[in-house]
Amino acid sequence: MKFFRYVFLTLLVILSTYLIAQTANTPGKTSSVKVPMVTEPFARAGSTPSQIQQPVPQPELDESLEGLPKAKAASPQAATVSQSSLTAPGSTLGIVFDVPSDGLPPDSAIASGPNHVLTFINSIIQIFNKSGSLVSSNGINNFFSLLPNSGFCCFDPRATFDQNHGRFIIAAAAVDSTTVSHIFFAVSQTSDPTGTWFKYDLSLTPQTPEGDPASVDFDTLGVSNGLLLLSASLPPSNRVGTESTSVWALQLAGLLTGNSTLNVTTFSNVQLPGGKRAFTIQPAITYGTPGVAFLASTDGNPQVGGSAIHVFTIPETGTPTLSQVDVPVAPYKVLAGAPQPNTTTQLTIGGDILTSSPVWRNGSLWVAHAVADSTGTNPVVRWYEVLTSNNTVRQSGTLTGAGTAFFPSITVTASGATDVVFHTTSSSQFASPTFAHREATDPLGQMPVQAIYQNGLAAYTAAGGRWGDYTAIVADPDGVSSWTLAEYPVSASQYRLSVAHLLSSAAAPPPPPGCTETTVGVNICSPAAGAVTSPFTLSAASLGNARITGMKAYANGKIVASSTNSTLNAQVSLAPATYTLIVKAWDAKGTVYQKSETITVGGPPPATCSISTVGVKICAPAAGSANTSPVQITAASKGTNKITGMKAYANGKIVASSTSGSLSAKVTLAPGTYTLIVKGWESTGTVHQASETFTVH
Repeated sequence: MKFFRYVFLTLLVILSTYLIAQTANTPGKTSSVKVPMVTEPFARAGSTPSQIQQPVPQPELDESLEGLPKAKAASPQAATVSQSSLTAPGSTLGIVFDVPSDGLPPDSAIASGPNHVLTFINSIIQIFNKSGSLVSSNGINNFFSLLPNSGFCCFDPRATFDQNHGRFIIAAAAVDSTTVSHIFFAVSQTSDPTGTWFKYDLSLTPQTPEGDPASVDFDTLGVSNGLLLLSASLPPSNRVGTESTSVWALQLAGLLTGNSTLNVTTFSNVQLPGGKRAFTIQPAITYGTPGVAFLASTDGNPQVGGSAIHVFTIPETGTPTLSQVDVPVAPYKVLAGAPQPNTTTQLTIGGDILTSSPVWRNGSLWVAHAVADSTGTNPVVRWYEVLTSNNTVRQSGTLTGAGTAFFPSITVTASGATDVVFHTTSSSQFASPTFAHREATDPLGQMPVQAIYQNGLAAYTAAGGRWGDYTAIVADPDGVSSWTLAEYPVSASQYRLSVAHLLSSAAAPPPPPGCTETTVGVNICSPAAGAVTSPFTLSAASLGNARITGMKAYANGKIVASSTNSTLNAQVSLAPATYTLIVKAWDAKGTVYQKSETITVGGPPPATCSISTVGVKICAPAAGSANTSPVQITAASKGTNKITGMKAYANGKIVASSTSGSLSAKVTLAPGTYTLIVKGWESTGTVHQASETFTVH
C-alpha cells in the first residue's frame, strides 16, 4: 500500500473553533456503467497464489506547513472517557487458530457468515468452518482470473458479510498503467462462500484535481442496506499534481442479481469544510436500515493532528449527495512508529487515520483509530460511540495494551457488545494481536476486558518494520460474537496470521415464541413449507432421549445453518429454486432425529397493499403481532394529489422510505416493542400517517 508514508499531506489543519456545526456537501455524478462480470464458483483449478509485496512507502509531495493556521486545543467533549490496560481474557476468548500467511504486509480482512469464516489477505482467500478447519482456498489472481484485466490484480484486500442480505462481499485494488486502475470486487450468490459468486471489474481512470493522471491506492469497502461503498486515495501517478480522495456508491440491488450494468455514483476530490482534502475515507459496515450510508475519516496528518471525526452520509434514495459534518473530539496526534524489544527498528503504525471500517448499529457509529498517549510519545487506541441522530460523542475510551496500541478495528454485535482488535508492543513485549471487549451493560467509556490473544515471538525488522497495514474484525450473525484477524512476528523477517473468536456473556436472540418440541424429534417452526422469500428465518427445536448436542439444517444437501444446542435460529439466504429442507439433531448418545419439508424460494411477493380512501394503510406487520427480525414493513398511501414519498419510523427512527405511494422493505430490528408510524407526503406537502404497535423477538 503506497499511501503509508511518514510525511502526510498537511492540507487538513482546521481551527478547532470552527469544528462545531461545520458541514460540507459533495455532489455526485451518477452513470450507468457496463463492466466486465463473470459468474463462477469460489474455487476451481488454476494458478498457485503468489506473494504480493506492496511498494515501499515514499514521502508525499512537499506541502509546506507555513501559512496554515495553528490548531488550537479543543475542549474535551461532555462524554464519558476512560483508559484501560491489559486484563485476563477470561471466558471472552474463544478458539484461536493460525491461518496461512502471505504478502508484505498481509493487509488482513475477515468476514463471517452463518457457517463459515472467510479470511482475505494480499494473495490468498481462505474459507474456514467455525471450528477453525480449512474448507477451501484460492489465490486472489486465480479467483478473478476470468476477468479481462485480472493480470494486474490485486492489493489492499477488504471483506465483509452483508447481514441484511446474507452475502459475502470482497474487494481489492489494482493498477495497470499510469492512467488506468481497477477495483475488483465480488458478491457471493448465497450465504455459503464456497458456492457461486458474481465477480466484477470496475475500471477507473482517476485524475488529480489539476487533471494529471492518478492511481488507486488503499481502497476501502463498506455496505449499507441499499449501497455498496468503495473509496480510495488517488496519488499522482507521475508525482505531478495533488493527491485526492474519491468515493463510489453502487446500487446494491443490481450486484445481488449479477447485473453487469452498474449504477455508479462518483464523488471526486472529496473535501472537508474549508476546502481541505478528506484523507482516507472509510465506508461503514451498516447493520439495519437507517436509510443512509455512513462513512468517516480523521485528519490524517501525524505531525499536526486533529480534533474532529469527519462523518459522511449518502442517502440511499433521492439525489445522491455526500454530506459531511465534523464531530468534535479531544485533540489527537500520533508519532510515526511503535518501539520493539531488542531493536531500534520501529513498526509502522499508519498514523491517526482510520485503517479499518467503522460500524453503524442501532443509531450509533463506532470508530477507532490510533492517537498519542498523554506523554505524546507512544501510540494508543482511542474509540468512540457517535450518536448519528445529533452527531455527538456518547462515550469514548483509550486502550493502551502492553504500552502501545495501533492498527485498531472495531465492531458491535446484535446484542450490543463492542469488540476491538489491535496490535500492541512495549520494551518487553513483541508485537502481539490484542483485543478489548465491553458488554452493552458496562459503564460508559469502559472496556473491562483487554488481553493479548497471541504473543509475538520476535522483533520484526523486515522492510524497515513495515507492518499491518491493518487488522480486521467482524460481528458474527449469531448476534453475540465476533472474529478477528491480525499478524504476529515469529522472526525478524517472518510473521504469522492468527484468528480469534471473541465471545459475549449476552444471550443469543432466541427462536420465536412457541418454537419448542414436546415429543422426541425435531420441530421446524419456520419457514412453513411452500413459497418463501430470501433471506428467511430458519427456526427449529429438538427434544431427544438425551441432551441435544447439536443441530444442522440442509438445503438440497448443503449445510445452511447449525447450532450446538437444542434450538436453531438463523437468517438463511438462498437463490431462487425449490429446496428440500432437512433439519437434523443429535443427542448426547449419538441418536439422530430429523424432519424435512419442501420450500420454494422466489423473489419478493407481489404488492397486495392498497388503499381506496385518502390516508395511509399499514398492511404489515399486523398491529399487536409478534415478529422475528428482519420485519416486513408494507404500506400504501392515497392523497388528493400525487404521493411523492413515504417514510416508516420505528420508535422515532427512520427505518424505511420510498419515493412513491407504496412502501415495502425488510427491516432489521433488535428485540423489543415498537411504535410504527408510516407517513405519506402529497406533492402539495400534505402529510398522511398511520400508526400501530408490534413486538420483535
